Amino acid sequence: ETAGLLKTLENGKKKVFFSNRITFPILDAMGGIIGFSARKISEQAFGPKYINTPETPLFKKSNTIYGLSFCRRRIAKEKSVIIVEGQIDALRLIQSGYNLTVAGQGTAFTEDHVKELLKLGVEKVFLALDGDRAGLEATSKIGDFFQKEGVDVKVIQIPEGKDPDTLLKE
Repeated sequence: ETAGLLKTLENGKKKVFFSNRITFPILDAMGGIIGFSARKISEQAFGPKYINTPETPLFKKSNTIYGLSFCRRRIAKEKSVIIVEGQIDALRLIQSGYNLTVAGQGTAFTEDHVKELLKLGVEKVFLALDGDRAGLEATSKIGDFFQKEGVDVKVIQIPEGKDPDTLLKE
């Protein structure tokens, strides 16, 4: 329960929190497992599209950047990063050769995430968030964070109702 794999319901019964979902580990910047994330595989699954391990001593949503352990070196070398919303989007882009792609935990990208990327020398950011209202709002917020730091921000227009994963598949 502390790691968020089980949840106690109001009636006292325990429920497997990540059931009916594709579940994968969330890694810290050095590649250690610090939590889990899961995406619905059917609309009947409990809860929102994505769920993450609740905050624990190891997993802090506000300063965890998904994909950084896979892309750290290339981001530092090229001083550029692609930011997407979801872990599936990040994995699809990384697998397709865009291995300078990272994701916050959904639209919760914070100034702490920005500071972590600035430590790698990032000078150019490409924002490729989902083509929905939440994605557009997050694009504006994240873009502002980076622009305040003097970073060049480019927005990749994602069509309404799409995300980077579906665009690559199409």
